[in-house]
Amino acid sequence: QNIFMFLLESHIAYKAVPIDYLPLITLEEIVPVLNQFEEDTAQQNKIMKQYSVGQYALNQIVADLKKELMLEIARRKKLSVQKEDREPSFKDLMVNSAIDLKRLSLKSLEAALNAIDRIINADGAIEFGQWAEEINTDLPQLGKILRDLKNRLRKTKTDLLLHIQEDLNKSEHEIKEEAAALKKSQEVAAKKIIEEPPAKVKEIQAKFPQFFENIPQEYQLAFLVNFEKRYAQGGNIDAVLSDLYKQEFSIIQSQRLLALAGALGFIDAFYVHGYAFFVHKKSLRKPPVLPGYLKMQEDINRKKSAQERKNLQAELARVAEELAQTYKIHLMPVDAIDQIKILLQMDKAIKTDPELSSLITVFKILVHPYRQGDVIFPKVVIYAFGKENTQRILNGIYQQFKDVPGLDLQPRYNAKVNDLIWVAQGDGDNKVDRYEAYYEMPGRVYYRPDITGKPQNYHLLHPETGKEII
Repeated sequence: QNIFMFLLESHIAYKAVPIDYLPLITLEEIVPVLNQFEEDTAQQNKIMKQYSVGQYALNQIVADLKKELMLEIARRKKLSVQKEDREPSFKDLMVNSAIDLKRLSLKSLEAALNAIDRIINADGAIEFGQWAEEINTDLPQLGKILRDLKNRLRKTKTDLLLHIQEDLNKSEHEIKEEAAALKKSQEVAAKKIIEEPPAKVKEIQAKFPQFFENIPQEYQLAFLVNFEKRYAQGGNIDAVLSDLYKQEFSIIQSQRLLALAGALGFIDAFYVHGYAFFVHKKSLRKPPVLPGYLKMQEDINRKKSAQERKNLQAELARVAEELAQTYKIHLMPVDAIDQIKILLQMDKAIKTDPELSSLITVFKILVHPYRQGDVIFPKVVIYAFGKENTQRILNGIYQQFKDVPGLDLQPRYNAKVNDLIWVAQGDGDNKVDRYEAYYEMPGRVYYRPDITGKPQNYHLLHPETGKEII
C-alpha cells in the first residue's frame, strides 16, 4: 500500500510540475528503481506461484509510469542535441543576455550562481579575465554584466521555486482527488465482479460448476488465475480441470485450497501428508522435537571431555526450554463445514483481529479423513510458540469461533476448551508409549512440569472461565 501511494503521488506530482523544471538526471534515476521493482515482483511470483489482483494492478501502474518516463527521457535527449533547445553553459549566459532563463533547470540556475560567487571571491579571477579578452569586453563592463546576471538568476530561481511549490501544493489536492476517485473506481470494479462474473469465470462455471463451490464471487477471478498459474502452467485449463475431477477428493480439495490461498493473499501455501499448510508470515524459528532432544542427551554421555559435556549441557537446557514452548490449538468443526469455508473463516479471523494477525504464522487444514483407525487427527492445527502467546491466540480464536458448531470429538492427546476448540503442548507423533515418561499423565496433553529441570505450570486457561484446561 505504501509503494502504491508513493507511485501515485510521484505520478501526479510529475504531471503537475512543468517539464522544464524537472532535471533529466532525476527522471533517469527513477527508471532503474522501477526496473528493480518489476524484477523483484517477477521473482516473488515465480517463487510463491501465486497471484494477487492488487499486485497485478500495482504492476500495471509501474509499467505505465515507466513507459511514460522513458518517452519523456527520449524526448528530452532529442531536444538536448538541438542547439536552440540545449541548456546553455555559464559562458553562454555571460555573452548572450537574451537567453530565457525560465527554461533552465533548477540545477543549472544553482550552478550559474555558484560560478558567479566563485568569480566574486577571486577563485575564478583568471578565468574571468580570459573571458573578458575573448568577448572583447573590459573588466568593468563584464563586472556589470555579471552583477546583472546574478540578479536575474536569483529572481528566476525564486520564481522557479515558488512555481514548483505552487504546483506541488496543487498536486497534493489532485492526489487526494485522484485517490478518492481511485478508491471509488475500485469499489465499483469490485461490485461489478460480485454482481457480474468475468467471461472466463462464467465459462468455467458452466463446464465445472463444482470448481467454484463455496468460493465467494469477489475471489473467483483471482482464484481461477492462481489455479492456472499453479497447475495449468500455460496449458489448456479445461483439460487440466477435466483431469483433476478424475482424481480422489483429497487431490481436488488440496489444489482448490492452495489456489484460494493465493487469492486471499497468504505468502505461501503447500500440501504435505494430508494437510494443506497456509503461511501468514515467515518465521525463522524451527522448534525442536522430543526425539532430537533425547538424542542430545545421549550424545552428552558419549563425550569424554568435561568441557564438551559442559557446552552440550548448556545447549540441552536451551533446547529443553524451547521444547516446552511449543503449543498447538486444534479445531474440530462438524463434517458439514467444507475445508474451503474453514480457510475463509481463518482468513477472516486473522484479518479482523490484530492480535491473531501478529501472532499466527502458520496453520494447516486436514484434507484426508480425520479418523484413521482408532486415532482422531485434528481438522485444523494452529501453531503457537510460548505459553503467553498461545494463551493470547486461544483467547482470540475463542472469540472468533465460539459460535461455530464442533464435533465434540477429542483429537489424540488434547484437552477440551469447547466442542470445537482443543489444545495440546508438543507433537502428537511423539506422545506414544515409549515417550510417556516425558509427559504429564494420564492424558499426555502437556509436558511433565519439570522437563526443563525447573518445575513449571504449562496449563493454559479457559478464555471464559479462567480455569486451567486439563
